[in-house]
Amino acid sequence: MVSGTLGFTNKAVRWSTALEYWTEDSSSLGDRKTWATRNVVTWQASEALRLFGKANLSVSNGGADTLGLDANYYEISLAAAYRPVWNDKLNLLAKITYLDDLPSPAQVTAYNLPIDYAQRSKIGALDATYQLTPRLAVGGKVAVRIGELRMSRDDSQPWFDSKAVFWAVRADYEVVRRWDLLAELHKLSVTTAQDSELGALLAVYRHLGQNVKIGVGYNFTDYSDNLADLSHRNHGFFFNVVGKF
Repeated sequence: MVSGTLGFTNKAVRWSTALEYWTEDSSSLGDRKTWATRNVVTWQASEALRLFGKANLSVSNGGADTLGLDANYYEISLAAAYRPVWNDKLNLLAKITYLDDLPSPAQVTAYNLPIDYAQRSKIGALDATYQLTPRLAVGGKVAVRIGELRMSRDDSQPWFDSKAVFWAVRADYEVVRRWDLLAELHKLSVTTAQDSELGALLAVYRHLGQNVKIGVGYNFTDYSDNLADLSHRNHGFFFNVVGKF
């Protein structure tokens, strides 16, 4: 395995990239070569606006005799965080993502079953929070996925539409100094399956300084607000870290 990283930082821009290459040898399945790269850049465009970009790419090739071992992953995201100087009670976050995922045959689910599907999706999300009172913040999120799924890693199955809409409304209340209680009502509608599910989550957060808070909570539904996550195994307790600027 060979890997390397590069980075650059100044007052307005932070950039980092990593590149990896490795080979795998198998007497029964043959050889496989993998290239992977991770790239992140942020730009403080103004006092109110921060721009963010991410590109995670991986290409794994088993050669002509082992096409079943091929696996590709492309995730490209662009995001903007806006907090107007003239009204610091308002916070806006917008993000668009392109995802093309062909999992490796070695990947398994939480039940130790192989992940035998592929997806390619375009996802857009808008999240807003407003500090209504010194203790109470209210907010909401809307996300849309327009994509396709294939119920096989190879070309034996056709692609079919995978469209979904997620929305949430939430309230964040400071119970005592540096301790917040979060309550959220959310809904996921999968338009292709003509199915929808209404749910909620509760969480408690502790502020660490001005820019970070950590929390633990419970999700009463099995889906995530990340529409790239198709696992539907998010029911139960979770741990979260939130950064602010």
